[in-house]
Amino acid sequence: MSKRQQIAFGATLLLIGTALFARQYLPALEPFLSWPLLLVPLGLLGMVSAAILQQGGWLISSTLVTGIGANLWADRALDGGTWASMLAFLGLGLILADLFDPDEKDTWRPGLILIAVSAVLFLLLGGKKYLPWPQLSAFSPLAIALIGLIYILAGLSRKK
Repeated sequence: MSKRQQIAFGATLLLIGTALFARQYLPALEPFLSWPLLLVPLGLLGMVSAAILQQGGWLISSTLVTGIGANLWADRALDGGTWASMLAFLGLGLILADLFDPDEKDTWRPGLILIAVSAVLFLLLGGKKYLPWPQLSAFSPLAIALIGLIYILAGLSRKK
């Protein structure tokens, strides 16, 4: 077992042991231990391990597992309309893979684009229901401007 694998395995055991200990002595955590929400710490655990091991593919997969857990929970709590955020979780996974895996090059650009597309889809698919703005359509030009800003930043950071 390499040094990084040993650190990742130790971090995994530390997080699992801490969660099991907290569950025994903090009954207030019980509502947060439903199976959809258990996917969130499992995904976060995978993300930490994959970051330590510098495995970009595992980082993306773990981010998606976290997103599935968060969406299953939020879908119940918010009465639907949250699945567009899976694109944002995929984008986050691509950005993290670019940060932690030296073999992943320039995956942060598509990651930012996916996050922006997810935000626009959220607004189009029912974000009005969750946001307090009465005239959400008045803010749609800002979404276009945000996408433009992302393209400008991506173009400026591109190597010649």
